Amino acid sequence: MPFEMNIAWACLLLIGGLILLWKAADFLVDGAVALARQLGVSSLVIGLTVIAMGTSAPEVSASIAAALRGAGDIAVGNVYGSNIANLALVGGICALIAPVVIPKRLLKREMPVMLLVALLLWPFLHNLHLSRLEGVVLLALFVSLILLTVYIARRESVAEQEITGKQEGSKTDQSSLKRSLFFVIIGLAGLAFGADITVRGAVYVGQ
Repeated sequence: MPFEMNIAWACLLLIGGLILLWKAADFLVDGAVALARQLGVSSLVIGLTVIAMGTSAPEVSASIAAALRGAGDIAVGNVYGSNIANLALVGGICALIAPVVIPKRLLKREMPVMLLVALLLWPFLHNLHLSRLEGVVLLALFVSLILLTVYIARRESVAEQEITGKQEGSKTDQSSLKRSLFFVIIGLAGLAFGADITVRGAVYVGQ
């Protein structure tokens, strides 16, 4: 850093980094959703993949930055902290604003998978160490679940379109395509930079 780090700078970096992560994630999700729609991807698949992973991009970026700086405890804490916030904070606020209707298939399919993946970390972290091999296993599980989810969602979407006769997705001009790509690139760059300064500030404040 070109300046001497102190608690004031650390707090400024932490707050500024969080704000940058938030806005960069907005750019990434908006650009990715628009791009997916222009490519004719259904809204259901967009929600299951682009939006789901895009809204998790700040946590992923911050955790990667923490791991690169040797602060693996921040990365692991971020995993469980973000899950708690998503389930309790986000779910609670949404339910306060308006009653949330839960699809039956959520309880039958997505809920057991979510609990299984969360509990899977227990044997992996039981020895207080997460190895590269265990990381590969978790990534392979993630990719498999995403592919399975997209396959099921597309099959259900096609079946629904055959019943209703509606087709999702429409082509747009090249300028819209370039604008969507620009938003995606800006979002990714903002996430990388925001994660770096957030972790810098958080590590110093935590010392």
